[in-house]
Amino acid sequence: MRDEIIKRTLILTVTSLIVFFFITLYLTSSLNRKSLEENLVAISNVVNRDIESTTTEQEMVSIVNKYTQDNDYLRIVITNSYGSFIIDSLNDSENINEKLTDRELNLIDEDLESKRIYVIANDIFYITKINDDIIVRTSIEIKFGPNYVLLGAFYMLVLIIGVIVVGIIYTRKTSDMVVDAFRNISDNLSTINRGEYKTLDENHKFDEVNTAIKEINKINESIYSYIQNISHERDKVNFIVDNMEQGLIISKLDGEVRLINNAAESILNKKAKEIKTLEDIFSDGDCKKIKNVIDNLFFDYYDQNKDKVYEVIVSNINREWEGRGEQHLIFISIIDVTEDRKNDEIKAEFISSASHELKTPITSISGFSELLIDNLDNISKDKIMNYLTKIHQESIHMKETIDELLYLSNLENKNLDLSEDVYLDELVNEVYNEYYDKAKDAGLVLTKEVVATKTLGSNNLIKHLITNLVENAIKYNKENGSIDISLEKNNDYTILKISDTGVGIEEKNLDKIFDRFYRVDESRNRKTGGIGFGLPICKKICAAHNTTISVSSKLGVGTVFEVPFRNYE
Repeated sequence: MRDEIIKRTLILTVTSLIVFFFITLYLTSSLNRKSLEENLVAISNVVNRDIESTTTEQEMVSIVNKYTQDNDYLRIVITNSYGSFIIDSLNDSENINEKLTDRELNLIDEDLESKRIYVIANDIFYITKINDDIIVRTSIEIKFGPNYVLLGAFYMLVLIIGVIVVGIIYTRKTSDMVVDAFRNISDNLSTINRGEYKTLDENHKFDEVNTAIKEINKINESIYSYIQNISHERDKVNFIVDNMEQGLIISKLDGEVRLINNAAESILNKKAKEIKTLEDIFSDGDCKKIKNVIDNLFFDYYDQNKDKVYEVIVSNINREWEGRGEQHLIFISIIDVTEDRKNDEIKAEFISSASHELKTPITSISGFSELLIDNLDNISKDKIMNYLTKIHQESIHMKETIDELLYLSNLENKNLDLSEDVYLDELVNEVYNEYYDKAKDAGLVLTKEVVATKTLGSNNLIKHLITNLVENAIKYNKENGSIDISLEKNNDYTILKISDTGVGIEEKNLDKIFDRFYRVDESRNRKTGGIGFGLPICKKICAAHNTTISVSSKLGVGTVFEVPFRNYE
């Protein structure tokens, strides 16, 4: 700081002296030129009067020689009305072919003398029209005294050197005392930033500095206390913001991002330093919507790389902040709603499919009952029985649909008791006995191969799982086909395996068969009475028992379902 004060003082002083020198030089030259112009006009008026009184060219030459032969500073040129030189005091034969310029010819009719005075190079010219045939131009050379300039430069140099020496000595002493005071203040402020606080020494040579230090001590004490409070509050806010599950972005109205939390970095897979504006995150269309938001805005943001859907909630905050005036900020929350959106789609599909499944039997029941009511006297007994049979079948189908809906709903919403001892071999035997005859009636062979094994869970749910898989194997089998139920036990798990020699499932459909209401062949499933709930229920039962269900299939060959259960002894 001391060197800067000295440097600035010297620069200011030297600059002022140099500027003063050039201003003085300029004023001197301007006065000198003004004096030359006045002398030129005076001399020109005398010459013009003498030339005006002449009648011949020889007389004009005599007058020109009279005024120029004893001096070399005055030049007189006489031209005709077209500007061609007639007489030139330089007596240079080459000049006789010269002419006045258009600019000079335009000046001869000016009334003001000042407008007929002009400068070309280092010469001052004055032009006058004597009559319609004669124009007189007089000129003198502008000469600056070199001795005058050199002498002024010498004195200026001496003055600058003197000012520099005195300025350095005085400024150095004064700046040392001021710099020391500022150094102490700076050191004290740095300790405050480190969370420490020390009082400044209030004894100083200058009363003004001493008073300032006292005030700084008071301010520092307040600042220290304020910083501590802000630090605590900042730490609280940072902790909350950085540990939020939802992403948070705060930006200005122009899109400049001011804050982004850890969750947002993770969601966007970008570091905060990589995100400068909203354009680094969202598309141009979304950015435009965000910047123009008036109150609140909601839209979904799809991340193709992660295959996730995020709900973006935008709020425009416009309020007066204490000490900062009116502030406009945009708060953006980013929430992972992938599962919610999938559930919404499932629910929408569930409602649509359930409505369709219930609507079909209701329509049939309504239609056949209407036929019976309207034509009871005219319908044969066989038709009546046929209609009643169909009504009965559709009512059973509707009941099964409702039962499956309720069963699936209970799996999702009810607290299940999964602490029972489940003997898998006994459950397989029960299902085998229940479906043996049904399989035989369908022209199928049902076999089993079991080992004694036990796990923890729900007997009813696991039996329902086995029953569903066996029913599917019967429904979608081929004539003279077979179904095999087996339990394969190892050290940790027992694998329930149900295989059939049925029609099989195309590979493209394997990922979809566990979705609600999904049926590979609508017409075939409708014929067999399936409503698309069996495998979703199986998947839910497996999830409840902390296990999975897998499927392998070959079209036209058959299908195998496998479910591993942890052994429990």
